[in-house]
Amino acid sequence: MQIGKLSLIPIITAALSLAQHSNAAVQIDYALGGSSFFVKSDNTFFTGGDAFVFYGSFEVGDIPTGASTSQSIEDDFIQLGIPLSDPYAGGNFSSTDDETTSLGSKQGYMIVTNNADIGSSTKIAIITNSSDADWQFAADLSGPAPPSSPEVSSDDAFATGGSIVLGSAGTSGAFDTVQFADIAVPEPSTAAMLALGSAAFFLRRRK
Repeated sequence: MQIGKLSLIPIITAALSLAQHSNAAVQIDYALGGSSFFVKSDNTFFTGGDAFVFYGSFEVGDIPTGASTSQSIEDDFIQLGIPLSDPYAGGNFSSTDDETTSLGSKQGYMIVTNNADIGSSTKIAIITNSSDADWQFAADLSGPAPPSSPEVSSDDAFATGGSIVLGSAGTSGAFDTVQFADIAVPEPSTAAMLALGSAAFFLRRRK
């Protein structure tokens, strides 16, 4: 009997090891809004490839405001997977990277921009919904992705608990719209400009 008990130890240890080292697995499905759309700030619609959809979260205290720059939004954003290149088509945001564990229990946010790089975007819209459980990341993101994934859409911004964090609400015919906000792209700092000027002066002196 003692031998039988000892023989189980390697098996249990291996199982625990696999559980401790399993990657995070997260997938959020993005559905085309049935009664709402993202639109440009002039209320016109996008054409393919001129808008990008991101999903993820922010640390508490880092939620963007109208005073945020595109670079500060990018710096504070915890991104899930890769962005989608069409706000009018469905898709999903997914990742098995261990870093996605930093999203555990956080509120989800959808960002739509006019640039594949958030930090270089001049127009941004951000929405969320604090009442819909699909917009809340699970506390434990380890292990394989669940068979059915949470689903979010632009419609959720207009449902109970929904909000437009950045941008504004509008209408286009019978549809609700989320309009972009114009966002400042940070200009090079004075210190950086002086450093570049000094470098150019030094190079001229060396010639």
